[in-house]
Amino acid sequence: MHLGYYIHLHGKGHAQRAKAIASHFSIAVTFIGTGVSRSDWTGVSNYQLLDLPPDRVEYVPDLPINQDCQTYSFHYAPYYSDAYRQRAVALANWVEQTKPTAVVVDVSTEITQYLRWLGVPVIGMRQHGDRSDLPHLCGYDAAYKLFAPYPEILELGVVPSWIRDKTIYSPGFSRYSQNKETKLGAREKLNISPQQEVALVINGKGGGKYSLAKVAAAARATPEWLWLTVGEIDREGCAGDPRISPLDSRSLLETNKTALSRNRGVDERKSLELKGILHSRHDRDYDSLPSNVSVLGWREDTYSYLKAADVAISSGGHNTVMEIGTAQVPFLCIPELRPFQEQQIKARLLEKLGLCFCSETFPDANSARLVLNKLKQLDITQWGRIMAIDGAAQAAKAIESEIKLLNSYLALSSSAIALSEGVYHMRSGIL
Repeated sequence: MHLGYYIHLHGKGHAQRAKAIASHFSIAVTFIGTGVSRSDWTGVSNYQLLDLPPDRVEYVPDLPINQDCQTYSFHYAPYYSDAYRQRAVALANWVEQTKPTAVVVDVSTEITQYLRWLGVPVIGMRQHGDRSDLPHLCGYDAAYKLFAPYPEILELGVVPSWIRDKTIYSPGFSRYSQNKETKLGAREKLNISPQQEVALVINGKGGGKYSLAKVAAAARATPEWLWLTVGEIDREGCAGDPRISPLDSRSLLETNKTALSRNRGVDERKSLELKGILHSRHDRDYDSLPSNVSVLGWREDTYSYLKAADVAISSGGHNTVMEIGTAQVPFLCIPELRPFQEQQIKARLLEKLGLCFCSETFPDANSARLVLNKLKQLDITQWGRIMAIDGAAQAAKAIESEIKLLNSYLALSSSAIALSEGVYHMRSGIL
C-alpha cells in the first residue's frame, strides 16, 4: 500500500496539517506539491517527496486567451503554460511508477479530477466556506471520499446530503494537540506574573497583517493589560509618528530565556531592558511604543504564548483556530477576506457555538476594554466539543481504514484477473 498526499502551496497550514496526520500513518506516503522539500517532515516515519513545478500566475503566458481561465469544471486552467504541463506530466509519471492506492488532496479540484481521470481514488480535503460553485462540486463528485478536519457540528447547514454522506469527519486537532503545557507553566517559562492580564495578537503566514498602530491604540486604552504580538505585523502608519515608531527586528522575548518580568501595570516594562533582547528606554524609537506592548515577530512555536494568554485575537485561518482551540483561549476572530467566504463562515459557526466573538475590525481605543472583558466571559470548556487530544491520530486511522479497504478491492481484483487468465489458458489448451 502506498498513499500520496498532495499539499497546496499557499501558507504553511496545509503542510502542517499533513504532517500532523501523517505522523500517525503506518503506511508509506509521498508528499506531493510545490515546495514540499522545504517543509519539515520530522515525525513522519516512512515518506518520500515529489516536488512539483509551481502553479503560479507568473508562470502563465500573458495571452488574451489566458485572461479568463475558469471553466465549469476548473477554477483555473491556463493555456500554453510549461509549468502547468510539467506538473501534470510529473504527477502522471509518479502514478505510473508508484501505482498508489489513493491520494489525499489538500486542496485542488483540478488535481482531484486529474487523478480520477488517471484512475486513482482521491480523498479530498474539505474546507469551510461556500463551496457550492461548479468547480468545487465537480471536485467533490470526482473524489472517492471527502475528509473534514473538524467534527460534523461545524458543518454548514446548507451543504448537500450527498457531500455529507461521502465526508469523513474527525475531531479538531493541531500540531500542539499532544502538548500538555499549562497556563501557569507557560507563564513561568516566559516569566510573566500569574496576575498579569495578557492579550495575544497572533498572525500566521499566508494571511494579512495586523496594524501595529491599532494594537498600540488599544494598548494605550488598557494600560493594565500586556499586549503581545506574534507573527508579521503591519508597521505602516508608525514611521514618522513620534508616538509609534518601528522596532528593531530583534525579538523582544526569547521563548527559552527569562526575558519578560511583569506584575500589574506598565511600569514593569523598565525591567525588560536586557542587553541583546530589548532596547533601552533611551532608544527613541522603542521609547515611543506604548509601555505595555511587545512585538515578538515570527515564532515557529507559538504554544507557550497561546497558553500564557487570557485572550487571543486572530483571523479565522483553520490551523490558527485549531491551535487556539487546543490552548482553549477566549478568542476574538477577525476573519480575513478569502475566496468563498471561508473565514467569515467559519467564524459565524464558531460564534454560534460560543467559541469566539467575531468582529470585522480590530478593537479601537473606545471598545478595547469592553471587548477584552467580554471575551473573558466565554466558556472555554466548549472547545471540548470540537477538539480531541488524539484528533490527528483519529484522522490518520480513518484515512488508513479507507486505504486498507481499497487495497482489499485491489487484492480481490488481482485474484479475479489471475483466475480468469488461468481459465482462459485452460480453455485454450495452454495448460
